[in-house]
Amino acid sequence: MPDGIEGSLFERLERLAAFRRDRMAGKPSDRQLAMRAQVSPTTVGAWLRGHSFPQQLDLLLAVIGEIRSAAAKARLLDRSAVALMDEEGWRHSYRDELERRASQTREAVIQAQARDLLQVISDRGPGTSISELNPFDLEVHQAIEVPDPKQIDLPLLPKYVEREHDTLLGEIVREAIGGDSRFVVLVGGSSTGKTRACWEAIQALPADWKCWHPIHPTHCDAILADAENIEPRTAVWLNEAQHYLLTPGADKGERVAASIREILRDPRRRPVLFLGTMWPENWETLTTTCDPGDRDPHVQSRALLTGRNLEVPSTFSGRDWENLYASTHSDPRLAQAAENAEQGEITQYLAGVPALLNRYRAAPDAARAVIEAAIDARRLGHGSALSAEFLEAAAEAYLTDQQWDLLQKGWFQKALTYASKPLRGTRGPLILIRSRRNEPLTQHPCYRLADYLEQQGNRARSLAIVPSLLWSSLVEYADRSSYIVLARRAEAKGLLRIAVDLYCAAARDGELDGVAGVAHLLRESGRNEEALPWHQCAGKAGQGFSACEAAAILEKMGRQEEALDWYRLAHELGYNLAASYISGVLRDLGRADEAYLWDREVLKGGNILPTWSSNEMREEMLTAGITQEEVLWSQAIGESDGTIALTCITQVTGSIGRSEMTQSWSLTISSPSVDPDEMPGPNVAQQQASLAGIPQDVWAEETCSLLWRKYDTGGTREVNLWTSELLQTPDVAEEAIEWLEARIEHGYSPHVFALVQMMREAGGFDTVIHRLQGNCACTPDARRATAQVMRDFNMLDQALAWLMEMRDEESYAGSALLIGADLLREASRVEEALEWYEQAIKAGDDQALHHCCDMFRDLGQSGRCMNWLTGLAGDGNLQAGAKIIDLLCGVGRTDEAYEWCMRIVRSSQGLNHRYAESLLAKAGRVGDAENVRRYGWEPDGSIAKPWEAPPLVQNVRTANAPSSD
Repeated sequence: MPDGIEGSLFERLERLAAFRRDRMAGKPSDRQLAMRAQVSPTTVGAWLRGHSFPQQLDLLLAVIGEIRSAAAKARLLDRSAVALMDEEGWRHSYRDELERRASQTREAVIQAQARDLLQVISDRGPGTSISELNPFDLEVHQAIEVPDPKQIDLPLLPKYVEREHDTLLGEIVREAIGGDSRFVVLVGGSSTGKTRACWEAIQALPADWKCWHPIHPTHCDAILADAENIEPRTAVWLNEAQHYLLTPGADKGERVAASIREILRDPRRRPVLFLGTMWPENWETLTTTCDPGDRDPHVQSRALLTGRNLEVPSTFSGRDWENLYASTHSDPRLAQAAENAEQGEITQYLAGVPALLNRYRAAPDAARAVIEAAIDARRLGHGSALSAEFLEAAAEAYLTDQQWDLLQKGWFQKALTYASKPLRGTRGPLILIRSRRNEPLTQHPCYRLADYLEQQGNRARSLAIVPSLLWSSLVEYADRSSYIVLARRAEAKGLLRIAVDLYCAAARDGELDGVAGVAHLLRESGRNEEALPWHQCAGKAGQGFSACEAAAILEKMGRQEEALDWYRLAHELGYNLAASYISGVLRDLGRADEAYLWDREVLKGGNILPTWSSNEMREEMLTAGITQEEVLWSQAIGESDGTIALTCITQVTGSIGRSEMTQSWSLTISSPSVDPDEMPGPNVAQQQASLAGIPQDVWAEETCSLLWRKYDTGGTREVNLWTSELLQTPDVAEEAIEWLEARIEHGYSPHVFALVQMMREAGGFDTVIHRLQGNCACTPDARRATAQVMRDFNMLDQALAWLMEMRDEESYAGSALLIGADLLREASRVEEALEWYEQAIKAGDDQALHHCCDMFRDLGQSGRCMNWLTGLAGDGNLQAGAKIIDLLCGVGRTDEAYEWCMRIVRSSQGLNHRYAESLLAKAGRVGDAENVRRYGWEPDGSIAKPWEAPPLVQNVRTANAPSSD
């Protein structure tokens, strides 16, 4: 070590260097260590020889961590080695050395440098020491208060009862402590213990960890602003993670997800622990794959969330009760919850649900009206912040004439006081949203509906009619960020007049989606002349789809030249489909030469040529002297969606030979930039390879290599389907089994049935059952395949027992019950099948009702089916009501179908008005059907009278566009 410098840091460095030299033969090398710390080998050598002082502790710890990993692999980590490489000891030694240097006065430069570094490690990135945090600072629910005859000084929170998800969460936390960055979201309903579980988990973090809860000025803005400053050993608290990731109409959520993904894979930031919570419906929204061709708004969020969730059950079950009862003697709150909680909902009871629900149910008329207005506004899609102005205006709709007349002066303020008053340590049904320091004050007080009351209210009021006055209050007082969501909900319910009013309110705030929404609604309603100026306005403001719609309306009116101008604008705005429409109009005008040029634009943009256009283009290409072989090659590419990396422009503008085709194909397969989702199907690929003169075994091997390589970086449904189809040949059957089985182990099984067939051919009963039950029970397809294999081997009852066990897993319940019901139906065990179908319906499986109706149909029991559906519909099952309408229409009983239609519309507006329109037409009510199509419904379920679209709103961003004169 340097002369005159003493201290435990350099002593530890000297011992570490000796350990590496004597016991590890100088491994890892300085170069390997430098790569881990991302510094030069010279710098690492100087540190370990005591010739220089490390200026960044994290880089030094990275070097130590690499040596520790290598020692562990070599089984050299005895007690003394573990003590030598203890990270906490290095931190203490580093701080001691900094303090020693800072106290020296004879070397001013060293002193200043050390003080700066002390400041750095004392004032690091965002976050607070966990020991300084209160659980309520992190939004853990306060628990109920109970009389305590023993006068025990109870802690803030009841004693924690661990459940299965806590064990899994603990493993993730230990991995973070060990040096890995981790991200996990606890998914469950309101008040199921998600946030409390996270709070308990971070108590295991070492003392040098801190916790950061980004919320100001908004959740998204906070994390985007400080993400780059997050330091290692930080727990990032993302309670209600949908506030960070689910941002309709904006890309902030995707930017947050991308930022988190970048942090997770950055070795210099490790370890960082992200803990989030989320309701199941928000999880489904963020992780559901869009239909092909639709815009995917959650690509980054889905990639971040998939495979990183822990399900938190809503109820206690099995051993949870044993653990709970073992703790009741020391905490009266747990004792009361164990005695009084319904259906095992312990955490909900502890969060004060009984007091909350009692306060709502026992509320005076005015207070109850305010609460129900809030419930209905939230279930219609309004944001969480509800203004006092809105609540006062809307509450009138929930009061009878007599109740309204008896209201006293100051009724609304009294109602708010009642609804927002805390009870037994919990917050009331409505919570006043208080602005924190440095946050802007709202113009009017805003309130938030209690989470559990929101969920309960949604269920309790699912069939309640939404008053007209509530809708008009939303038009006048809704938060501007909620207008579009509310308008779309009104449109879906057939309340077209109200939807237009809400879209216009958004447009008046400069929201382009408001203008486009009015245009689309009018167009869908057959009111093209009224829709045209709205589409033109949205097109001028930069929306390509609306410009294209304006063109389509003009084309239908016979104004082709104007239509061409608007189609061209749509194409300029990036709406690629416009090119094929331009081509069609030009051909209608007899301008085939221009149409041909636009056909090339269609192919260049990666879109399919319409059949009429590709046929004409083929003739034009042949006339132009291009060979038949080249024409077929070009068509093969066009028919594969034009997405393979060989461009049609090259093919149709010059002559190409087989060697060039072969070279292009090989370059396409080997290019790292090729997206496997953009590969054509196997049949088209084989045709292209054949045209290029490539042997089948060559293209199959190269294509498999590409797809397997790409799968590891995020394969999708198309990749899996392509490869599983490609591998179904005798020569590679076992390879296909291994590949498909590996995919299923990772949670995806589109071709489980193909896998079962291959496994049957490759092995016997034991192989199939063992491999399926052991590895493939993670998806509905895999469960169905497993159960069917067991049935085929005369093990139906064993299969049912296995599915019944899976029913206890909340996420598996619906699909497992449906599979069991189908198996019983196939075995003609009708009554048992009916019971399983009904359980599947209660578990939320959307297909169970239709499968059961099919069973009754096959048995010729239509009357029994109708009675069964009527009972379900009476219990509020809208799907059953819609099925009744279908069945009645199918046997010509359209008048009865119409009555059912109106019953559903009047009770909940749950029936799509386009569907109701078709029913009216079938019943011979053509005039009513046309009115429903053009004007929709009123909130009371009556058919709306004719109304005119409001004047065009034009205060949105404008751009150059063709004249509409």
